[in-house]
Amino acid sequence: IFNIDLTNVEQQFNEVTIFNILGEKVFSAEVSPKELNSINLSNLAKGYYLARLSSDTETTTIKLIKN
Repeated sequence: IFNIDLTNVEQQFNEVTIFNILGEKVFSAEVSPKELNSINLSNLAKGYYLARLSSDTETTTIKLIKN
């Protein structure tokens, strides 16, 4: 389970997309702005991933390590 806490974030992110280290999209889901969102990544192998949070006007990317 990966928690995305958007409660104190000014941007209105509404989607998360997960990419593997090769840049292949492996997961995508809608998220709720201004809330704590949980996504289940149990089907993904251990390793490094990038999570891209997107809104209508902005995008940010964070690194993930699944143990």
